[in-house]
Amino acid sequence: MINIEGTPVGSFPDIREGAEAAVQAINETMGGLNGRPFDLDSCVHGLDPNEAVACANSVADAQPNLHIQGIDFFNPVLWPTLVGSGVAILQTVPIFIEDFNTPGLLSTEGGCVAAFPSAMQYGVEVVQADKFVILYSDSGPGLVCYEDTQKRMIQTLTDEGKIAQEDWIGVDDASGDPTDNDAVVQEVMEFTNGASNAWVYFGLQSTDCNEILSSLASNGYDGNVVMSGSCKDTSVLSNPASAGVHIGAACCIPDRPDLWDAYTAKYYDWRNGNLDAFGPTVPRSSFMEIAHDVVITALIQMIQFVEDGGDIDNDAAGFMDHIGTQSNLHRAGNPRSIDCTQNSEEFVSVCQKEQGYYVWSGPGGEFSYGPSEAQIDATDLILRTAIANPRPAAE
Repeated sequence: MINIEGTPVGSFPDIREGAEAAVQAINETMGGLNGRPFDLDSCVHGLDPNEAVACANSVADAQPNLHIQGIDFFNPVLWPTLVGSGVAILQTVPIFIEDFNTPGLLSTEGGCVAAFPSAMQYGVEVVQADKFVILYSDSGPGLVCYEDTQKRMIQTLTDEGKIAQEDWIGVDDASGDPTDNDAVVQEVMEFTNGASNAWVYFGLQSTDCNEILSSLASNGYDGNVVMSGSCKDTSVLSNPASAGVHIGAACCIPDRPDLWDAYTAKYYDWRNGNLDAFGPTVPRSSFMEIAHDVVITALIQMIQFVEDGGDIDNDAAGFMDHIGTQSNLHRAGNPRSIDCTQNSEEFVSVCQKEQGYYVWSGPGGEFSYGPSEAQIDATDLILRTAIANPRPAAE
């Protein structure tokens, strides 16, 4: 695994620790892969691209059975080395265009591709905002995800007559820097002034979500808030201003086993036990759960590949083909299968494109269903956008 940590504009130790918790559970309670223990070697780096490249070179030299890519702001320059080395690659959270459209790697989690197009649909078609603000990070991946998976998608909805051009804006936030919060909040307040059904979408990391949520509340914002799952951690959920916030989730309504099917309830209880046994050093988050589930999904796929006669030690291409040709792929923790055979050309590497949105009652409370109990499948919007607002050609 390669992961970026310890930087003010983005640090994701929860990704690494989620993966480590899964590996510990596999080895201690499941006997590894058919009796072979899992060994996770993490290469952690900061904002130095040379460190990131050194990590990629070390993976290429090591030739592991599988490389799991954490969150990394240097992915575009790492993929040629990693994919070119021939190792099997699964992503955790795809955030760059190169994460979306590079053959030779796959993501069973949606990242920006599931969270943001579905959020545009939610804001425009489900809750029917009369003023819609998109908060996005000014970091490299934040800017890419905004332009590619938010702005393009809502522009398609605009062109289709579902929201007026003047009724939505994007507002950038300096990631990890609270000094611009007042300016961000002021722009939100001015744009939503007089609206009867204003919505602000938070596509930020959790620390920024928490700070701006508090600032909006203290400035008297009385509209609505919908957040990406990246905002869902203990700091946000314990914020008094979180009451009534809608939060995205890839699987199902969070933390409500009374509303889950039997499989989901059993899996979530098992995963929570794994995280408890591991003892994370950082707050639990959606990213921690995602990384855990990617490792478990990888184990399931490895077992199936070996049972089908595959050579997990010497046929990385065959293993990737095994995953990529499944139209009914089981993703750990999710009762609904995903289809990797229908990935569009713009998002050839991403299999998961669904997201649900659920209402948080506030600190100490619980999630409930919002206007729609159904997950939003963004596949059709993504395909329409590829025609109506295609991605600009790389310069």
